[in-house]
Amino acid sequence: MTRSSHVSASHAAVAVIGGGEFGRSLAKAVAHSAGSVLHYSRSGNSLEDAEVEGTVHATANLADLRNAELLFLAVPSPYVDDVARTL
Repeated sequence: MTRSSHVSASHAAVAVIGGGEFGRSLAKAVAHSAGSVLHYSRSGNSLEDAEVEGTVHATANLADLRNAELLFLAVPSPYVDDVARTL
């Protein structure tokens, strides 16, 4: 398991947006199958203590997601519109 507290120079092709239970679980699953995932949460470190197979790059900056080829939104439904507009 490798975990990074910031975005590396080689951005992950897949990103998960959401630091709640669903977002954390989805980021772990993506890291397990894809090997690398960029995980956005407002705190930037929601998987800090989790056991993760693969690499998770944590970020609190939505701009870091600009190179991701696939985005998973794992935010509560009342916030989807705001997050989508911001992206």
